[in-house]
Amino acid sequence: MEHIIKIKYNHLYNLEKSEIEEYRFPYDNNKTFKDLKEFIGLNDDDMICITVLNKVEGVKYYFETFDYIVGDEEIIWKEPINNVLIDDFVKTFGIDYINVENIIGGVGGGSLFDVAKITFQVVEEILKELWKRREEISYIYTLYEIFNNIKDFIQNVTQKNGKDISAQEYFYAILIQDDWSIDDFCKRFNCNSKQASEVLELLGYRFNKSKNLYHLTSKARLSTVKLINAVSNNFNYEENDIVE
Repeated sequence: MEHIIKIKYNHLYNLEKSEIEEYRFPYDNNKTFKDLKEFIGLNDDDMICITVLNKVEGVKYYFETFDYIVGDEEIIWKEPINNVLIDDFVKTFGIDYINVENIIGGVGGGSLFDVAKITFQVVEEILKELWKRREEISYIYTLYEIFNNIKDFIQNVTQKNGKDISAQEYFYAILIQDDWSIDDFCKRFNCNSKQASEVLELLGYRFNKSKNLYHLTSKARLSTVKLINAVSNNFNYEENDIVE
């Protein structure tokens, strides 16, 4: 079955084409970003920046690889953009459009400025959150428990894919989905049903008996992401410091 995804293509570093062009790209289950680049007139080896409004991480910029993609059978980690299926991308992020910038000679100043601006905003929000929680002795203990209880889960995923994936990225790959069935979760994260339930509940998911799914509300996602970002960006713990 063929679908359509909208593309906004910004010739950011091409002085002859400074305007933003809009396309409608028809795709099926086999179309990749390599096909998309060809559709808008780029070569395979042309560097692009994909901008995604990610419901877990906010505005996110991808230059060479996607941190994670939720595939039909597994989580795909650190995959080069060219290889990623458009269908998997759409299902992962739940969007029907793509913002594309062309990159000449590496990352351009415009994108770096935007990345820095977003980074400072995120850090500011994290610091505000930490300040509000400064007297909560149980806060750091809660963070410790989250990481400690999913130690085996993280190790299983690491052993399966052999790639350098942070605990933060594991969580994001989970939290990007509103709903998980136990079977789907176990298949993609190489774990058993008990581990799946524990991890999902720790991250704020609640079981919906009528749908037989674990569901995460937007409010719960926001709370969990703040905790994860706080420990990852501010406490700077190494994984061994937390789980041993």
